[in-house]
Amino acid sequence: MERIEYNNNPVSCWQEAEKIIPDDKTKLGIQFTENKTIVFRIWSPAAFFVKIQFYKDWKSSKPDMTQPCEYDSKSGVWSYEHKCGSQIDGWFYEYIVDTGDGEKVCLDPYAVSMAVFLNDGTPGRAAVVNIHSDKAKPDEWRDRHECAGNSVNSGICRGTDAIVYEVSVRDATIKPDGRGGTYTALIDKLDYFAELGVTHIQLMPVLKFYNTDETNKSYEADGTTKNNNYNWGYDPQSWFTPEGWFSEAPENPYMRIKELRSLVAAAHQKGLRVILDVVYNHISRTSLLDDIVPGYYFRLDNDGNYLNGSCCGNDTASEHAMMRRLIIDSATFFVKEYGVDGFRFDIMGLIDSETMLNCFEECRKIKEDMLFIGEGWKLYTGAKDTVGMDQNYMTKTDDIAVFNDEFRDLCKGGGFNERMPAFLNGGQFESEQIENLFYNCTGRPQTNYTADNPADSVLYIACHDGLTLHDSIVLNTDTDESTEEGQLEVLRRLKLSNALLLTSQGIAFIHAGQELGRSKALPERKEGVPETEGLFVKNSYQSSDLINRIHWQPENNAEKTYSCLIPYTRGLISLRKAHKVFRMKTQADIERAARFIQTLELQQVLFYSLDDGDFIWYLAFNASKNDVKLTLPLSQSEQKADVFADADTASSSPLYQEDVSACKLFVERLSAKVIRVKK
Repeated sequence: MERIEYNNNPVSCWQEAEKIIPDDKTKLGIQFTENKTIVFRIWSPAAFFVKIQFYKDWKSSKPDMTQPCEYDSKSGVWSYEHKCGSQIDGWFYEYIVDTGDGEKVCLDPYAVSMAVFLNDGTPGRAAVVNIHSDKAKPDEWRDRHECAGNSVNSGICRGTDAIVYEVSVRDATIKPDGRGGTYTALIDKLDYFAELGVTHIQLMPVLKFYNTDETNKSYEADGTTKNNNYNWGYDPQSWFTPEGWFSEAPENPYMRIKELRSLVAAAHQKGLRVILDVVYNHISRTSLLDDIVPGYYFRLDNDGNYLNGSCCGNDTASEHAMMRRLIIDSATFFVKEYGVDGFRFDIMGLIDSETMLNCFEECRKIKEDMLFIGEGWKLYTGAKDTVGMDQNYMTKTDDIAVFNDEFRDLCKGGGFNERMPAFLNGGQFESEQIENLFYNCTGRPQTNYTADNPADSVLYIACHDGLTLHDSIVLNTDTDESTEEGQLEVLRRLKLSNALLLTSQGIAFIHAGQELGRSKALPERKEGVPETEGLFVKNSYQSSDLINRIHWQPENNAEKTYSCLIPYTRGLISLRKAHKVFRMKTQADIERAARFIQTLELQQVLFYSLDDGDFIWYLAFNASKNDVKLTLPLSQSEQKADVFADADTASSSPLYQEDVSACKLFVERLSAKVIRVKK
C-alpha cells in the first residue's frame, strides 16, 4: 500500500498529499446507492489503517459493529461498502485512523448529521442518514429528490437590491420559561421579518459548532458574560451538519435536517431569502482534521506552528486542494440540499480568492440568485503566490462583497474603538470627515479600501460583533435613559441612524433588533466584567440568554418609547425598495447622480443630492442638537417638494408637500429629511 511518508515534517508533507487526491467524481462522506448499499469514504493518504465503528445508540460506549476500510492508493481514499443499508440507517459511526501516532477517533469531515453532542471533549459521532430520505424532508419537499428548487418566486434579488437582516435562532426565539430557541420557533418570526421588508435573513451559525451541550436548552438568566452553555457558534465542528442545539429533537439525526429545511422553505414562502453565516477560516480543534491528515489542512510556519490570523488558534489552508474542496463541497451542499440563497463568510479575508470565486461559481450553477458577503479584513496568511478575498480585492470582482467598516466607523465607531464618538453618537466632525461620509454613503469608500461597484460593499452600522447601535449611542452620548428627555434623544438618534443606512448605496445590512432599540445591557452595573464597555456587553458570544435575548415586546419604559422605531424603519425600507435611486447598480451611475452639498458652518450635518433623471432627491442628516435651515440649490420657480422622510415618519410615497420657494429646507435636530423635486 502506497502512503505518504511524513518523516515527522508536516510543513512539507502537504505538497506530497496534493499528489494523491480523488477526482471530482469520487464523493466523500456517505452515499446511499439505488441498490441499498451505503458507501463510506474518507480521504487519509497518510494513514496506515482505517476502520469504522458503528453504534445503534448515540449513548453507547461500545461499538455494535466494526468494519475495516479498503485503501485506494491513487486517490488516498479509504472506503467501506455496507450491503444492507436499511440495517444501519439511523445508526452512528466514527472513524478510527492510524497515521503512525496511534489510533485516533475521528469525526467524518463530511458527516451530514451527527449524534447528540454534549461538549464532552470528544470529536463527536457522525450519523448514518440518507439526506434524500423522506425522513429528512419537510412535507412540501417530498416530491423531489433535491431541494435546490426551493426558491423565492419573486424574481432575482442581487447586489444593491439586497437588504440583509442578521439574526440568531436562539436570540430571536428563546423565552424566559425555556420555550423556543429552535429552528421551528424561528418560523413564527418570519411574518415579522417579511412585514419589515428585508429581502434576506442571515442566520448566525447553524452549522455544527463546538462548546455547547445540545441537550441543555434551559434559559440562562444570571446575566453573566462567560462560562454559559450559550455560544454564537463561531467554533466549527462539522461543515455539513446542522446544529442540534436548535433542534427540538437533537437525539434524532434526521430531525435537525428536516427542521432547518422547513425553516428555509417557510422563509421562501414568505418571500424571504436565507443566507448562512459560515466559518471556514478556522476550526474549533485542529485534531478534527489533523488526526486524519496531519499538517495538511492548516497553514504552518517554518517551525510547524499554526498561523493565527484568525486569532482563533489556527488558519485553514484554503489554497490546498482538499481544503478548497471541503469549503466548496460544504457551500454547494447547503445550496443544493437546503435551498439556501447565499452565505456570509466569517473572516473571509483569510480565504484565498481562487477558492472564493470557484465557490461562488459552483453555487451559482445550482441557483442563479446567489449572495456572497464576508468580512474582508486584510489578515491573509496564505502562500505568497495567492491572495485573500479581502477588501483589497474589491476592484477585481463584483460577485462578492465585503463589510464596509469605514462607513461603520464614520457613523458610530466600533471594532476596537467602541468609545469613539462619531457622526451619529455625539462626535464632532470636520468638513473633510463629512465629505468622507458622503463618499461612503454613495458606495465609494476612501480610506480602508476602494471599490468600483456599490455592490462591493455591505453597509452596516451594527452587527453581532461589538455594541448594539442603541448601546453605542447611550454609552458615547452619556444619555440618561431613565428620563423621558433622554429616551427621546436616543430615539431620534436611532431613527437618524437607520435613515442614513437605508438611503445609502450598497448592500444594506441590519442587525436584528436595530429597528427596535435592542440593547445588550448587564442587569446591574458592575466593574471588571469581561467583554463589556460600561454597562453594555460588546462581545456577547458566550453571554447568558438574559443578555442576548431580543425583546420583541417592550419590557420597560425606554423600550416602549423606542417601539415607534419599527414602523419608521419599515417605512425607510419601503422607500429604498420603491425607488432605484437608493440602490444604483454602477459607480458610473452614482458619479453621474450624486452631488455633495457643502455646509461648512454646520459641522454635524450631511447634505447631498441624487439625480434619478426625472427628479432631484435631497437627503439631509442633522446629527446636531439644533434645528437647521439648509440652502437648496434650486431655481426660484421651484415651489413644492415631496417629503418622503422626516423626524417622525418615512414612506415609499410622499408624506406631504413642503414649500421650498425660498430655497430653504428645515431639518429638525437629530433627524433626517428626504425630499424630491421635479427637474
